[in-house]
Amino acid sequence: MSDQRTVFHPVKTRRAAEDVIAQIAEMIHAGDLVPGDRLPPERAIAAQTQLSRPTIRQALQRLSEAGLLLAGDSPAKGTQVVSDVIPPDLFGVGRPAAFDEMASTLEARRVIEPRVAQLAALYMTDRDVDDLAASIDRQADLAEDRVRFNDADARFHFLLGRATHNSSILAHTRLLQRELRILRDISMTESYDPEQSLDVHRRTLAAIVEGDHDTIEIVMDEHLSLLEDTFTAAGGRLRARRPPTFLGRGVGG
Repeated sequence: MSDQRTVFHPVKTRRAAEDVIAQIAEMIHAGDLVPGDRLPPERAIAAQTQLSRPTIRQALQRLSEAGLLLAGDSPAKGTQVVSDVIPPDLFGVGRPAAFDEMASTLEARRVIEPRVAQLAALYMTDRDVDDLAASIDRQADLAEDRVRFNDADARFHFLLGRATHNSSILAHTRLLQRELRILRDISMTESYDPEQSLDVHRRTLAAIVEGDHDTIEIVMDEHLSLLEDTFTAAGGRLRARRPPTFLGRGVGG
């Protein structure tokens, strides 16, 4: 895939290789890169990220060891994506250090994601709608595979952020979904109803396409409650006992 969705951003952190790993993993997670696609050559990635080629090579090697990439015959040919199943540890950058911190992440999600959905309703294109619908279809196909079903769920939220066509919002969406990854992993130990999840995703998309902001607010409240319920079922405690109206009913448990 060779469009603007696979453009890398400059890395300014000390953990440079880890940041590159996270960027590539998130592109795969969001469906910007799919099995069969090739990454740009090392030299191009190094230029875009403003890092050295050895640092890029280190990141690509880690992704190859994780089974996501397969190196080409030469660095100039680029590296091929061979899997879209992301090992959880690749999302370690920016992860909450403790399970208890997830309460803050869920609270932040309450503030951010309903507004993201409403902005997507204003700015989304037909391609965005098709991508979101395809991500729900993918979830349906993976209902028996809990790991990949969770990945497809997260992909829907990446795509929703992208549908706003606002780079700042997309950056926050990526960070939020990265932090939520630990809770999605924890949810593997809890019972789940794929049909319930699919239903709320379909109704979320329908409300966004319709552009009905009141309905978006209502369905997003229900949508966000699913992961909050998983958190409390796993022994977590949400921060707000009596949340303000703008945080919705789910945060209060």
